[in-house]
Formats: sequence, structure tokens, C-alpha cells
Amino acid sequence: SERRYIRADGTDFWGHFSGKRLNNADGSLNALVGVITDITERKVSEEENARLQAELQQVQHLENLGSLAGGVAHDMNNVLGAILGLASANIQSLPANSPSHRTLGTIIKAAERGAKMVRSLLNLARRSPAEERELNLNEIIHENVQLLEKSALSRVRLVMDLEEDLRPMRGDAGALGNTFMNLCVNSVDAMADF
Repeated sequence: SERRYIRADGTDFWGHFSGKRLNNADGSLNALVGVITDITERKVSEEENARLQAELQQVQHLENLGSLAGGVAHDMNNVLGAILGLASANIQSLPANSPSHRTLGTIIKAAERGAKMVRSLLNLARRSPAEERELNLNEIIHENVQLLEKSALSRVRLVMDLEEDLRPMRGDAGALGNTFMNLCVNSVDAMADF
């Protein structure tokens, strides 16, 4: 059997006990012989292997969660973009104090809160390793501007002056997009007059 034993110097170790009964010619007990083999190195290796397996499963679980969150976020951003687009287009044609104007304002605020919740979900899921791949930075900016035009950027005029012949770069598209969106939203919020 395997268990912890204590050496004569007081230190403990993992050991494997094996015993054998030595009989006399008539079958009576002559002696019991026992050997304890130090298996500490093997046990430590097994424990480390188990710990690494648990970490690997956790990483795989987080990767699956990140993929799920990314898919949900993409679908939700499409839905929220449509809601924000319709509400933003219609609110401008209504008198400022009308009930319909207030209703559309509430819809816009709710959709913007939903977009923030989607970003929070993505941030939570991004505790998994970065999804690094070759990226076109201009495409990422254009995609995020399209999402933002219906909400945060609808209150300001955004002028883009992008270098056309950018070399591809390696990175995490979601993290870059999230950073860009946060910069835009924070910039708009910092403009007190809007």
C-alpha cells in the first residue's frame, strides 16, 4: 500500500509497503519481512501531472466559453445594431418632448446598456489565452465603427484617416476591437457639450 511514512530523522516521505510471510517447513510462521520503498519522486510527479491536467481542462473550458461568448456577442451586436439604427433614425424625426421621442430614447439607452453587457461578457471570457492571428487593422476599425455609429458615435462626427497599405499584424482581434471601442466611447463621454 502507498502512504506517507516518517523517517528516523523526522522527515516524511511517500512510501510503498510490501510484505512477505516466511514460514517454517511445518507451515508455522518464521518471520514477517516488510520493505518500504521511497516513491516520493513518483508521487510528486503524479501530483504535478494531475495539477497540469486540471489546468489544461480549465484552459479548454475557458476557450469553449470564449468561443460561445464570441458567437453570442456577434449575434447580439447585430441585433443591438439594428435596434439602435432604427431607433436613432426615427428619433431625429420626432419632436423632442413627444412620448414617442422619450420611448425611442429609452430604447436607445437600453440597447447601449445591452452592448456594454456584451462587452463585459467578452471581457470575462477573454481570461482565456488570446486568439492571436494575422489581422488587418483597418478592417477591425471599420467593423467597430459600424457598430459604434448607431450608438456612441451618433452624437459626434468621426473622421477616419487610415493608411491604406498597412502591413498585416499579429494580434487578438477581439481585444483590439474592444480597446478601440472603449477609446471611442470614453472620448465621446469626455465631450461634455454633447
